[in-house]
Amino acid sequence: MNPVKKYLESSEILKILEASEPDKKVNVINWTLVEKEKNLLGFLGCYFSLKIEAQIDDIDVVKYFFVKTAPCAESQAKFMEKNGIFRKEAKIYIEILSSMSSIVNGCKWTPKCYFARNDILVMDDLSQENYHVMPLLQNFTKAHVQAVLKSLAILHANSFYLEKCVHKKPLDQIYDDCLFEVSVAKFNKWFLVGLEAVKTIAIQRTKYSKHPEMVQLIKDNFNEQIVDKVFESCNNFPSKYAKVLCHRDTWRNNIMFKFNPHTDGEIDFSVPSGAALLDYQLMRYAPPATDVIMTIYLLQRIKEREMDYQENIQYYYDCLTEMLKNLGLNVSECLPYEEFVETCEYFKLCMLIIKTVSMEMTHLPDEELAKLYADKDGYEYFCVGDRGDTCVHFIDTDEFFRDWMVEGVEELLEKSIFSSKLFRFFHHYLWENDDSDYYLQEGYKALCFLVLI
Repeated sequence: MNPVKKYLESSEILKILEASEPDKKVNVINWTLVEKEKNLLGFLGCYFSLKIEAQIDDIDVVKYFFVKTAPCAESQAKFMEKNGIFRKEAKIYIEILSSMSSIVNGCKWTPKCYFARNDILVMDDLSQENYHVMPLLQNFTKAHVQAVLKSLAILHANSFYLEKCVHKKPLDQIYDDCLFEVSVAKFNKWFLVGLEAVKTIAIQRTKYSKHPEMVQLIKDNFNEQIVDKVFESCNNFPSKYAKVLCHRDTWRNNIMFKFNPHTDGEIDFSVPSGAALLDYQLMRYAPPATDVIMTIYLLQRIKEREMDYQENIQYYYDCLTEMLKNLGLNVSECLPYEEFVETCEYFKLCMLIIKTVSMEMTHLPDEELAKLYADKDGYEYFCVGDRGDTCVHFIDTDEFFRDWMVEGVEELLEKSIFSSKLFRFFHHYLWENDDSDYYLQEGYKALCFLVLI
């Protein structure tokens, strides 16, 4: 027997086929379950391709499905079992997403799930429909970001509809057992270790690292200005804000874009025609801006993000307006524009912190991540022991990782510990200007510290 077939039984294969072909006569002829070649699509699961040879209404067909199981790595599996993370996602697919159409205006914004247990999910194989995860070194354009924002608007609009028209009560009162915080939680050692790595990078590999006074300020203020802030803003946001079901994990590998291949089979990754959201393990009941700001921050570097920011914010709101109208709801009653803009500002620092922690893993070179994943002890140490030294190493040796990581950490410092406008002015025009008078520099340094203190 194929060792991976242990995950599914023949009776379950029939249920999957019946669910994918309702009201039709189906018969399973044969089936195979093969591990995905790139088993690094995500970090909290193992991935397989299910091929079913069948007869549907007496016609021979072959159908493909995407299968996700609990993690193969022991430490990850224990973490997910202890905190009920896989059970959470299974319930989200079966009880929440199943009540929403996976196709809106011809856009498949999420895969449809056909079978779920507490340790396995079987859903559409979007790769059969010209959906692809973006290659690591391929830049996201405004078109990519807006494709994701449109899919998020569909999710959020459906959430408003469920709450206001179906259940008529806050969704966290109904689905509280699958909307709990998983990532930004003090019990999540992966996140705590990630924060320490951000601190290491801030001290050793930013433009502030060459100034002992600045390093000391980072050490003295990191916990209060960064660690405490992310836990507070992510978990205790003002109750007055409208809330929806938020994906809360829109990094590169949790999004598949649809591309229309050229006649020669080549794919132009710069022109997506849609985006599908994957992996709902981190779903929260939170203000929509949570997803919007996370997406913009995770997918774009500073220059492109700031250039496109206002247009992207407006694009999302226009999409939400249209989706709500199609569902018979008024956007101004669900999410006034002023409140949306206010919450976008509120979540910027929080999402910047999450971005820097996430990039420690998501922006590692593919081949290095594969080596790390294959080393059981090394991978566990990286996840829950220490990854500061590893991040410093790749800042020194990999341009892509360095560009994203250093820029992100420096921006974080400037938006938190060094957020004073007066301080930034002096730092830019004096500390970084080698031609300025030494005594003038020293005098203004003292003034900078008075501003900070």
